[in-house]
Amino acid sequence: MKAEELTALGQHRMAKSFDFMLILALAGFFTVIPHVSRMLYMGDWDFWVDWKDKLWWPIVGPASALLVTAVGHYLAWHYLRLPLGATFAAVFVLIGAWMSRIFSFYGLEYYPLNFVWPATTIPMALALDLILFWSRSYLVTSFIGGFLWGFIFYPINWLMLMPFLQPITLFGKTFTIADLMGYYFVRPQTPEYLRRIDEGTLQAFLGQRIWISVLMAGVTCTIVYWAGIGLGKALGVMPMKKVLRQT
Repeated sequence: MKAEELTALGQHRMAKSFDFMLILALAGFFTVIPHVSRMLYMGDWDFWVDWKDKLWWPIVGPASALLVTAVGHYLAWHYLRLPLGATFAAVFVLIGAWMSRIFSFYGLEYYPLNFVWPATTIPMALALDLILFWSRSYLVTSFIGGFLWGFIFYPINWLMLMPFLQPITLFGKTFTIADLMGYYFVRPQTPEYLRRIDEGTLQAFLGQRIWISVLMAGVTCTIVYWAGIGLGKALGVMPMKKVLRQT
């Protein structure tokens, strides 16, 4: 082979290696950093199953998940024209969350996995990418996709949450299975007022007020979507912008 061909072959291999390293770096970014950030500003709302039956989880959960997902959503579409950024980001975040549950909560602290399972956002991410691909407009995606993200977060995760909301009676008090698990697995950081059972109102069984929280989550996610887009634009100003354009 000629020297020019060898040089071109070497450059091609280096480019493929660089692309592979870039994919690994982005995968690590959307696996570790988003999960750590969610731990900081979401915390116990997504850790414990007895906190998931509170009225704040349907609002805090989708809003915190959308902020990071919208970053990957923007970067993949703006620089690569791929309507898969939100889906990939949601998958990587879910992988990071399960790694944390298995190796930390279950492996080190011995909490059962059905007590610390993370919420999924993959169906909402698929809808977000499809709406952007169909409309090609961030404005339309924010109103339809952002609202849909917050609105269907609770119904999507309801199938996993439903078995823990069955009512039981213990010592003359009405509990859910999630509340009973919370009493058996005592955590020092859990405020006592959040573990108190309300008598007479059956707040633990998520009556009609839950749908007010779901509607509020849709409105909140419409705003959070633009925060994620702005964060994606800020990242695009960094050297990542040149890397993405070269790919």
